[in-house]
Amino acid sequence: MRGAAEIIPSHEAKGGHGGGDKVMLDELFLDNVPADPLRRASDDRGGAASVRIGSAANVCFETGQSVTIDELAPGWQKPSYAAMPGDDFPIVMPPLRSKKN
Repeated sequence: MRGAAEIIPSHEAKGGHGGGDKVMLDELFLDNVPADPLRRASDDRGGAASVRIGSAANVCFETGQSVTIDELAPGWQKPSYAAMPGDDFPIVMPPLRSKKN
């Protein structure tokens, strides 16, 4: 931000779902799970939420109507996510560089 453009290489993994399938299978079946630098592992609540979202999508495809997760699973609770900054959270901007004309 406010600096020169730079190229940042992206992480590339092989396999289904951008390499996520291997991460999931390792998590399920290995005793010593290798570290995942992209932190793609989910807990049971995140997995259940994903299933609910997929189910809601299928209902939408079949009916052409919108559907909420609460309609399919009344009383469900969202997984815990890391706290995100609110509208009142100050974002510190880098200083402007002086322009040379």
